[in-house]
Amino acid sequence: MRTTGRRLDLRPAGLALLIAAVLLHVAWRSTGLRTLALARLGMVAVVGVNLVWAILVTERVRVRVRANTTDAVVGAPVAVQVAVEGPRQPVALLVTSWPGQLWVATQAPAVGELTPRARGRAGWPPRST
Repeated sequence: MRTTGRRLDLRPAGLALLIAAVLLHVAWRSTGLRTLALARLGMVAVVGVNLVWAILVTERVRVRVRANTTDAVVGAPVAVQVAVEGPRQPVALLVTSWPGQLWVATQAPAVGELTPRARGRAGWPPRST
């Protein structure tokens, strides 16, 4: 199944920030201190600005497949030439059509070759229903 939408990936630092915001909210509700409310508001503002900034920056990055091998032998590397275009920033690529592949990190703009290994014929052996 192919998805085209964005996925929220909550990392440990984001989870810690979320827990801290909830704890600040609980402490503010029980004590009524304005400084706690201000700290919570500041955290929410920082997270909001960071989220908007990340969306704006990643919208400008484009990844194109420039060349793709049409024939492959099982177990042999398959060359896929890709071009990463956009402003200078780190980008991580993953060939999702073959499970078990590793992420590849690069700096945009760049042109390079990914060499995943063909594990077997796509859709073979057929699944029993």
